[in-house]
Amino acid sequence: MAGLYQLASRFYCDYEAYLIGYKPSCDSFEGRASNPDSMKYMVKFQVKQEDLGVWWCAPDEKTKHTNTFTLKLHSLKFTISGTCPIGVLRFEYTMVCTVDGASGVGFDVLFYRRGLEMAKFSHVSYGSYCVVIFSRYEYTPSCGAAHRTDSKPDRVQYLLKFLVKKEDVGDWWCAQSQHKKPTNTFTLKLHIGGKAEAASSARRSSTCVALTILLPIACQLINGVAFKR
Repeated sequence: MAGLYQLASRFYCDYEAYLIGYKPSCDSFEGRASNPDSMKYMVKFQVKQEDLGVWWCAPDEKTKHTNTFTLKLHSLKFTISGTCPIGVLRFEYTMVCTVDGASGVGFDVLFYRRGLEMAKFSHVSYGSYCVVIFSRYEYTPSCGAAHRTDSKPDRVQYLLKFLVKKEDVGDWWCAQSQHKKPTNTFTLKLHIGGKAEAASSARRSSTCVALTILLPIACQLINGVAFKR
């Protein structure tokens, strides 16, 4: 990945060659002076799939290495959910992407609606906060330490709020990138019709008074109950 060599007469090193995307560096003068018998050589890069596996360092290709290091991929789990299985036109709705394993690592979070990218966040490893990279008009993203859960310190949540439109109906998911297979999908259904249909829904479930005007409140109370379109 990088050809590093030490200049014996001075307290620093230089490098001969390195691959694009892999940045070599060495100990600072202060670090070298504090321990003259030790020298650190480093290669920094953004982890890709091909970087996983066994690594080692040696003076040259023919010299047997002292030890090896196995680089493994940190496991992240993305799970999407909604405030209610059914939405009401022009009422506020919130999609929630929960990421497990978020402690100490940086990654992106993307919301998708039927394959269309709706919002993108970047989770910063140091400080454990995130920044909004992109969101579509009328879709409000929200993130940060305030959405970190108390029960699991390595779990963080990302929110996307919007007023429900007909085009929001269908499958939603969140993932680290467009190439990552989603852990799950969430199907948003739309409440349409008048009070007669709402009353019929209420009769099917004794725990829900599914009147159009009360449906958003009812959904908050019975989250998880299946509704029919």
